[in-house]
Amino acid sequence: PAGYDGVTIARAGGQAVAELSPGGWSEWLWEEFPTRFGRVRAKFRLRLLHLSLSGHEVVLYRTAIFNVHGWAYPQSVADELIEDLFRRGQAAGQVGLLETDGAATDMHPIMPLCQVRESISDQARGLALSVDYLARHYPWDLLMVQVHAPDGLNHEALNHLSPHWKRYDPGSAERAWQRFRTEYGTLDAMVGQMLASCASEETLVVVVSDHAAIPTTRMVWVGQALVDAGLLVYREDDAGRWVPDWTRTRVVLGDHPLAENVWVNLKGRDPDGIVEPGTEYEAVREAVLHAFYALRDPETGLCPVALALRKEDASFLGQWGNTVGDIVYYLRPGYASSGAIASIGPLDPEIVRRDHFRWIEAGIPSQYYAGMHGIHHQYLPNAVYDGCSNRAVLVMAGPGVRRGARLPVPPWTPDVVPTLAHLLGLPLPAQAEGHIIAAALDSL
Repeated sequence: PAGYDGVTIARAGGQAVAELSPGGWSEWLWEEFPTRFGRVRAKFRLRLLHLSLSGHEVVLYRTAIFNVHGWAYPQSVADELIEDLFRRGQAAGQVGLLETDGAATDMHPIMPLCQVRESISDQARGLALSVDYLARHYPWDLLMVQVHAPDGLNHEALNHLSPHWKRYDPGSAERAWQRFRTEYGTLDAMVGQMLASCASEETLVVVVSDHAAIPTTRMVWVGQALVDAGLLVYREDDAGRWVPDWTRTRVVLGDHPLAENVWVNLKGRDPDGIVEPGTEYEAVREAVLHAFYALRDPETGLCPVALALRKEDASFLGQWGNTVGDIVYYLRPGYASSGAIASIGPLDPEIVRRDHFRWIEAGIPSQYYAGMHGIHHQYLPNAVYDGCSNRAVLVMAGPGVRRGARLPVPPWTPDVVPTLAHLLGLPLPAQAEGHIIAAALDSL
């Protein structure tokens, strides 16, 4: 019968970019897209899924939009990986390459510290397929893969597992447990696929995390203790917000809401320093420690600070160097510092009053860091709360690794690189700060 048997895809000015018949794919189409990082040139393909004879019904499928710049070296590798994904999809009879085509409804919610946009399954499958392609087409000695996915899940869902959370619900807890089972199963399958692609009995395999996370129930802004002690002094600006009064403040919290440091406003080091080095400096640090340990939650009676110590006493926790404050502190498990307060300011006095102490609720506005549901950086590395731990994971297998060994003392993350260098017969990197994990090896 007479009717339409194809469509022409054209730009607004009339220039044709693709001629499609039902079931047919276009070539790669290049366009520039505005993003918050500037304009990005990227490519995609179109497929005509359905066309009615009358032309009134047209269904087009668009692949994900692939930016090929800035993430692979040499540049040609990016195009190779994208083309490989496309070929795999066609060989499997799939319309798309992965589970998502990059539409807004498919995007993972943006987290302030982990700007992950794809679904977890897409991350895992995409990485596994990339490893398979690269291992088959390029010679390699060291293969490293990083996936950020569990971090976002902890920030989103960990509180639902905590009976101490104010909004705890057994039904929500079970749904959250299922999310954890599914995601960790997906990541486990990813590791298995990578090992199947390129590992043998002679391959050294290491799985390592940098942290875990624990639930949170109470919000605290410990800066209030320093304000009450007269150590941290603010003044109002023209908009009624608080900014540090550098002529009077003797300390300031780290200039990042996630930095558990207190800096003394030290003369000779800081631009507006007023505290004299020596006796006065030590007296101010002693006053900070006293203020922190004297702080009490009016509702629970607990001190929200688990440990506060001078910088020179914190090196055994990996806290040293010029970027560490004069006082380092860690929160009691269950408490979280307010991400709505950037300590240097300007501060909204209403938020300061509200977040001095309060219960962490559901549906916290986006300006709060990650909803405060599952945090790691504010606690000691061995913190435990409601059955959840902040401890990281280290699993090693392969030549030189002691089979079945369980370490009696947890290693430190900086110990991983020296251990790998030793097992691979490489010289110890000059910047390495850790030690070889002798207890995990057959011999040293």
